[in-house]
Formats: sequence, structure tokens, C-alpha cells
Amino acid sequence: MFHFVYNLLIWLITVTIFPIVLLQQKLKGKPILPFLFGFTKKELASVSGRKILWIQAASVGETMVATRLLQELKQVFPEDAVVFTCNTVTGRAAAERAIRKTADLIGYFPFDHPWLVKRFLGRIKPDYLLLIETELWPNVLTYSKRLGVKIAVVNGRLDKSYRRLQKFGFYKSVMKFIDFIGVQTETDRERFIQLGAVPSKVHVTGNLKFDFDYPAISENVKKEFLESLSITKNAPVLTAASTHHGEEELVVSALEIVKRELPDAFLILAPRHIERAGEIARMLSESNLKFIRRTEMAVEAKISAKPDLLLLDTFGELGLVYAVASLAFVGGSLVPVGGHNLLEAAFQEKIVLYGPYLHNFRESKELLEKAGVGFSVNDPAELAERFVYFHKNPELRENLGKKAKQVVIANRGATAKTVELLKTIF
Repeated sequence: MFHFVYNLLIWLITVTIFPIVLLQQKLKGKPILPFLFGFTKKELASVSGRKILWIQAASVGETMVATRLLQELKQVFPEDAVVFTCNTVTGRAAAERAIRKTADLIGYFPFDHPWLVKRFLGRIKPDYLLLIETELWPNVLTYSKRLGVKIAVVNGRLDKSYRRLQKFGFYKSVMKFIDFIGVQTETDRERFIQLGAVPSKVHVTGNLKFDFDYPAISENVKKEFLESLSITKNAPVLTAASTHHGEEELVVSALEIVKRELPDAFLILAPRHIERAGEIARMLSESNLKFIRRTEMAVEAKISAKPDLLLLDTFGELGLVYAVASLAFVGGSLVPVGGHNLLEAAFQEKIVLYGPYLHNFRESKELLEKAGVGFSVNDPAELAERFVYFHKNPELRENLGKKAKQVVIANRGATAKTVELLKTIF
């Protein structure tokens, strides 16, 4: 019954909302056809005759989980072809940078429409399907299982919204199709079971994000980057990363408060979606702050006068801007998004600040707070207060920063555990 009702809703969306979404995609210059029709015959021919592992990740964070796991899986299944899909342009861009050498095909996930899913599956003919974190799509699960595909969920997590799905019986009929579910915590295990998963198939494997190969940034690279912005080594620098709409204004307000005590304070603003850079730049233009966009900085050049703020509108430099910071703030947390990965900042030996909306990363939050290196702030004033305090106590800041990195290192091992369990079903 659930599957019938779900597909009825999908068809209603197809004839009402979906055309509007496609038009918006077109106007924004984003791809449309790859979402509808998948890979070309020429692309599919390149993986013909081999066993196929299809990996589906939502966006950038899930793509990075897949990247680390795929490194290990290729050692176990070196001959298998890998088809990687994601839901967003930024996710695909991350995949092109990180897994182009290990994935045979990189593309977009089909809208979970019965016709599109059956067509997609019929063309790529996967043997295995690996879903990252919360990619639980009913039609994908149903039609994959009908074709005999082995299905696994890795790094699984469910926030409190799962209760709505549980209340109405959503997913109960399709969760049984999953052959293996590796989850981050015991709480996640209980939630997957309550949603309908078979208990014997749900295993606590830990959080794969602890196992990321985060970049090591040399002192020379950090020095050159700061000098290019006319910033001295010990200047107060706050990196606010993965921020969302409505959050940049709050972080800028915090900077203005900080500058009352630390006039040379500098903010690096790294929005979650860099396509919003133009919108953010317009907001900054209305403030009294001098700012520069990363893409406006000439290569090998030093700007003539230090701005107050750098707007990071490039890919692949998050590790660097965390590394040069005095403290880090991780966004999606002062607005009700659910937060983002805290661990990259911790690995770069930074005290990590975040807002109250961090339900998607509760395990990382609890570990950092238990170690005394993670702190919740509720508004710009608290963010400014924490930043000023720790900047004025450099020895404490340095010691806690080193402790933050040790939290990440001490909790590694989820990837190896996940791969060992996947070997029993793949």
C-alpha cells in the first residue's frame, strides 16, 4: 500500500511541481537531462561486461564519505566497475576532484520516479548498490531488489525526523530490501530498526568521517596565504565555514562585535554553496566592511590593503582556511539546517564553535564537547565572546587545538570495519 501511495504522490509531483523545478534548473544554468536520462550509451559501454558497484551520495559531505570508502573497496574488488551518482552540482564537482581515478562513471542520481528508476537500473545493471548515510529512496530500493541487486547503507544516520516516517509506517515495507546497514551510533541502529530494518542486518560501524584523509597544510603554505591577504601570522582570524542563507549576516555581526576589542580581526567566510557567493557579496556591499572574493585575488599577488573579510568562492580550500584560523565556526547550525562536518576543523587543530542546530552531527559534537574543544554559541554575541576569549589566551587555544586533532585520530577505524562487513554480502 505504501508503495502505491508513494508513487501516486510522485506522479502528482511530476505533473505539478517538477516542471517548475526543471525550469528553475534551466534558468540557473544547471543540468537537466542528466537527472532524467542518466548516462549515454557510449559511457555505459565503458563498463559493459564487468560487475558494477553503484554508489549514491547526496552532496559534498556524503561524496567525501564515499571517497574514503571507495579507496578501500577498490583494493578488495579491483575488477569491479564503479558508477557514482549524486544529487547536486557541488557533489558532482567534489566527485570529479576526489574520485575520478577510482570511479568509472560519475553522474547524477535519477529522480525517484518509477519510470526513471527502472530505466536507469535497466541500463547500468548494477550488481551492488551502496547508499551513503540517508539515501533511502523507495523506488530505488524496490526495483533494485527486484533485479537481485545487493543493497547496503553505509555511515547511516537518522535524525529526529525519522519519527514522522515511523508514525505513518513509511519505509517499513522497503527497509527489508536492504541487505546491510552500517550506522554511526547505537541510537542510529535503534532508529533504523524502528523504521523497519531487519535487526540482524544493522551494525554499529562508527563514523567514516573520522577516517578522512584531511589535508596537511604546511607552515609555508599558511604563511604565503596570510601574506597574500596582508595578514600577520598571529592576527585574530575566524573561519566561518559551510554557512547558509541567513547565517552569514549573523557571522558578520559577530565580526563587528569582535572588532570593538580586536580591531585587526579578520573573517574568512566560506558558504556551503559557492553559487550563493554573488548574493553574499551584495549583502556585504551594504555593510561597512571591506571584503574581497577569493576568485578576485590575482595568483602570486599580494593585495595592497588588508580587507576585513575574505569570501571564499572556490572549491578545495576548506582545509587551508581552517588551518590559518585562530578558531573555526561550522555553519548550518545558527539556522535550523542541522549542521555540517566538525571534524575537518578539529583535524586542523582548531577549537570548534557551532550553533544550537547540530542534530545531524550529534556524535561529533558530543565527542568534542567531552574533550573540552567544542563549544555551542546561540547568537553573534556569544560567538564573538568565545572568539575574543580564546584569542586572548593563545597557550590555552593551542593546547585545546592539539587535543581536538587527537579526538579525530582516536576515533578512526570505521572504514576498515565497514569494508570487512561488506565483504560478507558483496
